[in-house]
Formats: sequence, structure tokens, C-alpha cells
Amino acid sequence: MLFGEFLLTKQQQKKIAFFKQMEELAAGDYSVHALSQRFHYPYLSFLSLLEELNDTLLTLNEEPILVGNSIVKWASNPSRFNNFMLEQLKQSTAYQFLLTSLFYPEKCLADFSREHYISKSTVLRRLQPLSGYFNSCGIKINVSGMTLLGNESTIRLLYIAIIWNASLGGDIYQYGRSFEAEQALVEALADELPGYTHPKLFLLMLAVCRVRNEQNKLLEPSPFDDLSFSQTRTKLVNYLSEFLVSPQRISHNQEFINYLIYFYPYCIACPSHLNEPMEEYYQENLNRRHPLFVAINDFYTFVIEDVLPPMEDPLKKTLQHSITRVFLNYWIQQKQIPLFFESIRRHSFEQTALYHSIRPIVQKVIKKISRRKDLKWMSGVNQSLTNMLCLTLIPFFSCSETSIRVGLISSSNFFHLQHVVAFLRNICFVEIVLYPKADEEVDLYITTFKELLPTQDKPYFLVSVLNRDYEADLPPLLFEIQAKKVHKMKHGCDKSL
Repeated sequence: MLFGEFLLTKQQQKKIAFFKQMEELAAGDYSVHALSQRFHYPYLSFLSLLEELNDTLLTLNEEPILVGNSIVKWASNPSRFNNFMLEQLKQSTAYQFLLTSLFYPEKCLADFSREHYISKSTVLRRLQPLSGYFNSCGIKINVSGMTLLGNESTIRLLYIAIIWNASLGGDIYQYGRSFEAEQALVEALADELPGYTHPKLFLLMLAVCRVRNEQNKLLEPSPFDDLSFSQTRTKLVNYLSEFLVSPQRISHNQEFINYLIYFYPYCIACPSHLNEPMEEYYQENLNRRHPLFVAINDFYTFVIEDVLPPMEDPLKKTLQHSITRVFLNYWIQQKQIPLFFESIRRHSFEQTALYHSIRPIVQKVIKKISRRKDLKWMSGVNQSLTNMLCLTLIPFFSCSETSIRVGLISSSNFFHLQHVVAFLRNICFVEIVLYPKADEEVDLYITTFKELLPTQDKPYFLVSVLNRDYEADLPPLLFEIQAKKVHKMKHGCDKSL
């Protein structure tokens, strides 16, 4: 699970593991005793875990799974698991620690321990996995002072990624802030946002930046001094000028926010004008023979010619932008980076035969590239960069031409979303619409959380972040919707005659 291994306690991880194990079983009633033996749990410990899990589901108004003390009533339910998972993340000590460090920087460990009724030693123990991950990103946690130390852009990325994955950004409102100016900017820039960047995510990005700016946390200059962002410059500068005085700080924050819009997300597909800044920047640097962009172009050309199956030009452009984003993110950070678009199924993807077949090829190419002049930094992130590039390439092995209008609403799982896109492209009558507006004609929405839908009066299909159940359950629904639509069109035609 994304960030789960760093945020959740062992007991919470066992609850998530229980859901994952149950997904392998058919719907039905199961004996608690039999399940404890099947999953190798001591009976009483297993029963206690189920009772805790059941209480949480009842609190969330989700369907319980425990009947009495002896029967588990099971049926796969994406909404139930997705909401349960978010609740576990939100209630974790590590997540609450991060929220407090962001919104109440004046508080210390003693305050936090007292408010959450846990000892300082327990807080320290529960933060150890997260501290290890932060260290790999170059960030240190000052536990006693409840502060994060290191590169400010990385700190902001960590806050954004973890709050998004744990609450879909909703937790920013728990601290008496309305973020009206940020909401207004989201609306003003709606046409400039890539379709796979949800407005709630962009609002969270702005909110985190606003809070850190108010705490006088300064951003370092970005390497994008020659990058033109004409589409957003005026609106961003006007917004930032409302609470920042220094022209330098305004410039650095404008660059960082543009980086979040255009560079940080994984690219799926979007109108061409949204990729113009990236396209111009890429071509300018390639023409100047910038070592990094020459390497990006060489890698892209190699995988197009020698690794991937034939694909049409629009798909090639999506691939090129995705590869460019991966390289640029590693170039900026030059270490492991917190990516909010990694999906819960990342480890599953990494276990596939396809992944293992292309990884040695990709790794060999990256090793050669990292020996080039001015690219020595790449050797320090060789493994991580190779993994990310392989995950980027995998969906493009199964993409094909597409032809009912299905609206895809992304959450945190951009790699997962790309696999849904690839799956739908193999259904000839499906037209994919990425993040449709409320007034767009859509026959079915696909999302992970219904709260992300632009309207609640249309049919929707929830994809579990735990598995790929959509591969079996979605096609019959699509055929049914298509049949109804054809019947409706035929009926209208007959009537007109």
C-alpha cells in the first residue's frame, strides 16, 4: 500500500493484509476458526483483530464482516476497503504527527504525546519506518521539535503526497482554514490543469505551499530558469503577491507550483496545449544538446525502436512526456523522490514476468547513460530510476486503438489509472474521457472514491485500490450500458420516423 508500510502499525497492516487475503476467496460465509488456520493466525488474536476491524467498518457506516463471534460474511466491496484503508492511514500516529508538524509547528513532542494519549517512546517507535523513508529522500525528522529538516521542495512534496493518499486532501480543513484564495485559483486555472490532476489535489498543493510560506520556509531556486509558463504566470504571480512581498520568493514559488502542475505528475493523456511548456522546454534543451535531454531522447528512441510494440503518434507523445517527467524529477532531486502517483499495485507490477523481462534491458541502458559526462549523479539513483522507468513502460505494451463515453477520475494511483486506460483501450466501443467536467456527456464514471465525482447523478464504477477486480466486473457493465444506449438511440430513431 502506498505509504502504508511507513505510516501504519503492525496491527493496522495485519488488517489490510486480511482484506487482501480475503480477496482471493469467493463471496460467502466463512468460519473464523477456519480462517485463522488458513491464514496462520492464533485464534484469539485473529478474533480480536476482526472485532477491531468490524468496529471501524461500523463507524464508517460500511457493511460489517463479522456475524457474532464465529462467522465472517465476505463479499468483495471496493468502497468498503478503500474507505477502511483511508481511515487506517488517517488514524495512524505517524500521519497525525505529520499533520501536527505542518499546521501546528509551535507544538513539540510532549504536546503531541499528551494530546494523543501515548508515550513519547511509542511515538518514536511508530515513526521509525517513516523516518527511514524520509532519510532516503534526504529529509530528517526532528522528533522532539516536530519539524522536518532538509530540502524545502522535497518536504512540500512529502506533505502533499502523504496527505493526498491518506485523506484526498480533506484534512487541510480540520485546522480552521478555508483556503478561499487557493480555491479561487484552482477555478481560475481549471483549463490549464492536466486532466489527471484532480482539482482537489491541486488545491492541496496550493494549501501546503501557502502554509509553509506563512511559516517562512524558503524554497531553493529551481533549475527551470529558462522555462516559459505563459499560461499560468500572471494568475500565479497575482495570487502569490497577496501574501508574499519578496519578488525572489514569488518567483521561486511560481516555479515550484508550475513544476507541480507540469513536471511532477505522471503523464497519461491530455489536450496538447497542456503539454506545450514541457514540449517547448524539451525541444529547446535537445537542440542545445543538453546532456540530460540528449539522454532522455536516446532512451525514448531506444524503447520505441527496440522494446515496445508499434503504437500511434499520440500514444508515443504520451510515452515521451512520461519518460521526460521521470528523468526530470530524478534530475531535480538526484535521490529517491516522494511520488504521489505510485499505486498500491506497484509491487504487483514488479512481480510480473513482463517487468522482469524488461528490467535488465532498461537497467543496462541506464547504466550506460550514467557514465556520460555531467550525468554521474544518475549512478546514485540507478536502481530507483530503473524501477520507475519500467513501471512507466509496462502499460504501453497493451495499449491499442479505442473507439460508450467513460469518464476516468484519478486519485493518487496514476500508474493504476494508466493500467485502467490500457485495459479500456482494448474494448473497441469505449471512448475514454479523462477527468470530465460536470456538464460533459458521460455514460459511466470510473474512480476509486465517489467523493471525487463531479456529479452524483450518473452511474459510476468503483475500482478497488487493492486489486484489479475491474478486469472481470467492468466489461459486463460496459456491454450493458452500450446495449441500453443503442436501444435508446434506436427507439428515438423509430419514433422520429
